[in-house]
Amino acid sequence: MIDSLKFIKGGVSKNELLSSTTHLQIKNNRITTYNGTFSISAPVSIDLNCNPHAISFVKCIDSCEEIISFSSGNKGDLNIKSGKFKANIKCSIEDGLCIIPEGEIISIDGERLISCLSMLYPFVSTNPIHTWAKSVLISKQSAFATNNICLVEYWLGDMFPMELSLPAITIVELVKLKQAPISMQICENSITFHYDGEKWIKTHLIAEKWPDIRKFLDGFSNQKEIPSDLFKGLETIKPFVNRLNQVFISKNRVSTTDNYETGVSFDVDMLDCSGIFSLDMLLLLKNRATSIDLTTWPKPCHFRGDNMRGAIIGMRDT
Repeated sequence: MIDSLKFIKGGVSKNELLSSTTHLQIKNNRITTYNGTFSISAPVSIDLNCNPHAISFVKCIDSCEEIISFSSGNKGDLNIKSGKFKANIKCSIEDGLCIIPEGEIISIDGERLISCLSMLYPFVSTNPIHTWAKSVLISKQSAFATNNICLVEYWLGDMFPMELSLPAITIVELVKLKQAPISMQICENSITFHYDGEKWIKTHLIAEKWPDIRKFLDGFSNQKEIPSDLFKGLETIKPFVNRLNQVFISKNRVSTTDNYETGVSFDVDMLDCSGIFSLDMLLLLKNRATSIDLTTWPKPCHFRGDNMRGAIIGMRDT
């Protein structure tokens, strides 16, 4: 049961405005949480039907070190006991959650999916203006992510029967669980990922459509292997970059200025090109990209890695 109680923690919301997100549901030997975007459910050996305050419930479970027992209080509250630890949690009297998986069950390669999402998530935008960019697009055997500076495509294979956009907050939870789903159910507005032990995560999908982004990845590029010491150089000069986070590439070196008589620089062998980039954006390619064509700067520069390709936009010389 402890595994189930840990599994559902990510679905607990800090939003105290709605009872549906502030209270979890224990019903028919299942425990279910909902945070406004996704719901997590798992079987539990709790023969009660109640809706305890979610954050309080999780804090109490984290405090338990011995076998846990549950019982109903005199006022419909939930009592928790573990060794010398005791707690009473207020429960909502409103109707609880009514969230169930929908759609035909489809087997998936869960390990490949999680590897894909782990690689793409750092490239997901945090800009609140475009909702679509705060997601991973899955379309035509590929998955895409962009932060408006880098655009990345990961070849996922024929796993999803329809185009959909997974919310960033859901991706974080899927990756954080460090478990691979074994199947999924998809309907028009949601997707449910199933796990061993009758556990599942159901999430809303992003309704806003992505623009046509494939055209930015197509076309010829003369890529070369990324020098082994490029990222070491970027990390070395990072504390010294200007407020724009610029890194200047030229003459087999990376530098904090365009004048190599000043500033801080690091020699990088086989880097025979010029350009200005966001240092943090280039560092996102570490352990992901293996080749790149930086000669196309200031136009987008294409790169490749294991099962992925992408493009990065440089910065203009001001």
